[in-house]
Amino acid sequence: MRGNDKGWTLDRLLCTFALTLAIGAGWFYLSSHPRIKHQFVEPVSLQQIKDDYLTYNSMWFDGRLPKDVTIGRIYGDSYQAYLTKEDGHFVIRFNPRFNIAKGQADLTLFHEACHIKNWTELEEHGPNWVGCMRDLAARGAFDSLW
Repeated sequence: MRGNDKGWTLDRLLCTFALTLAIGAGWFYLSSHPRIKHQFVEPVSLQQIKDDYLTYNSMWFDGRLPKDVTIGRIYGDSYQAYLTKEDGHFVIRFNPRFNIAKGQADLTLFHEACHIKNWTELEEHGPNWVGCMRDLAARGAFDSLW
């Protein structure tokens, strides 16, 4: 323990203040400097996901999935996507936090399409759903995504 506790505490406070000031100045410089480009990635658009759903339905599901699926958004930390059936129509809500890149949105879309194909299966990720995903993989649906 130092003999002058008040001086030691004052030294620590001044160092903490100086460090906070230096970090703040660095952040301000980096966030406002015109030469530093800030990139904000937009998530895949709902229209793009809808178009891909129709394309993949034709290519990989032989057009057997319903065509009138609604694509929307969901927010939070719990789901990449959430599938419901409302008034007899499927609704897939995509979370933009997890589906920013097109490849990830496509994988999520295939995942949900297999749920639609096996909607009556009691187990959420049961053997029919697993079979659907394995079949897609074996036929090359994910080749450009993995």
